Amino acid sequence: MPTDFQQRDEAWRWAAPCRRALLVGATCLALGACSLLPVSLPGSPAKPAQPEKTRPSTTERPLDYSRLSTAAINDPSAIAKAQTLLVDLGYKAGAIDGLMGPKTRRAIMRFQGEAGIARDGRVSEALLARLRAQREGRWSRSGTDKDQLPAYRAGTRFVYSDGRVFTIESADGDFLLWRSNRGEEISSYRNFILPPLAWSDELGRGMRSFELNPSALWPLRSGANIGFSARHLVNKAKEPDERIMVVEEWRCEIGEETEVTVVAGRFDTLEIACSRQSDDGSPDLRRVWYYAPAVGHYVRVNDIYDADEQDRHVELVAIQPPRDEWPPAAQAGLDWALQHVLESGEPGKQFPWRSSAVDTQVTIAALKTYERGDGRNCRNFMQTWTTAGSRKNYPGTACRAGSGTWVIPGLEGSLDPVVR
Repeated sequence: MPTDFQQRDEAWRWAAPCRRALLVGATCLALGACSLLPVSLPGSPAKPAQPEKTRPSTTERPLDYSRLSTAAINDPSAIAKAQTLLVDLGYKAGAIDGLMGPKTRRAIMRFQGEAGIARDGRVSEALLARLRAQREGRWSRSGTDKDQLPAYRAGTRFVYSDGRVFTIESADGDFLLWRSNRGEEISSYRNFILPPLAWSDELGRGMRSFELNPSALWPLRSGANIGFSARHLVNKAKEPDERIMVVEEWRCEIGEETEVTVVAGRFDTLEIACSRQSDDGSPDLRRVWYYAPAVGHYVRVNDIYDADEQDRHVELVAIQPPRDEWPPAAQAGLDWALQHVLESGEPGKQFPWRSSAVDTQVTIAALKTYERGDGRNCRNFMQTWTTAGSRKNYPGTACRAGSGTWVIPGLEGSLDPVVR
């Protein structure tokens, strides 16, 4: 969901339920019917993994890997632990024998390269912590540069816990055009910290102007802040002939790193907060994003008002990568792979997939299984797409429907913490 500090706070409601479920995959297809080359897909288990009970969304301090030692550990038990974790994550580390052989070293270097850290090929305290974190399904900021503005691709869909689904209709340099499943249209910078440039929905439409560098506050550094004024021209649907000019004062600041658990999974994030005051008597607003560099997007946003306005809390459910231009056989092949990995993949183990029809290589990792408040079994997962040397992570959660198919839920209303 793009940030939409639109001048409609008194009328905005997040409660219209979206009861549709978005399919992760279509009905499973026979492998021979697809032009796909699945690699190391798991077999069907006798029993699915037992889910954990749900727990509320949480915010915790993340593990600071920079404080952990990178000195080589030659203890056989530590090497065997690293080998076990590497194998669980899908890396070919050779036999689990506690010996540092060439296969183990190559597997460590491959993991380090994909994590965006120094490729020294050594077992260390820091390496073991990172391996455990990925096995547990916690996605750190390694591998994605928080110094660079997030990159977006047209066709990408963002599913949120309030039932809204936003699609990027176009991505042109610093500018994005978003449309939602509820008829909203928003033009914005890809720097989500800045308020939208234009918006329209059933309540009306509006345009903003402000003088600010589109990359303001990037690279992200704790303590950095900016203040600016914006002129917001509003045209309400109930009063189509009347235009209101509102002057807004903004103050944004980069906070501390923190670990959060949301519907889509567990992430290392950076807290970013913006406050807005308007000259038309609207309630003062403080909006807080939790930006996850590992996925190049925020995974949670909180709206906090100083008046009786209801505070809002929205979480990321899934990011669906753009593939509408793929041949149908390739789309069906990836659906098939997703269904099988969600059903029977070991937690944290990565399963590569590729098709001769597309130039994208995909790695799928099924993560934690849990039970929702309505009794449905759900599972977090991560797709990693590599195209022309560029890597992008797409997280999500899927729940098993009555038909046995795994689907991405469009959760209605504001998310009840008990559900998670």
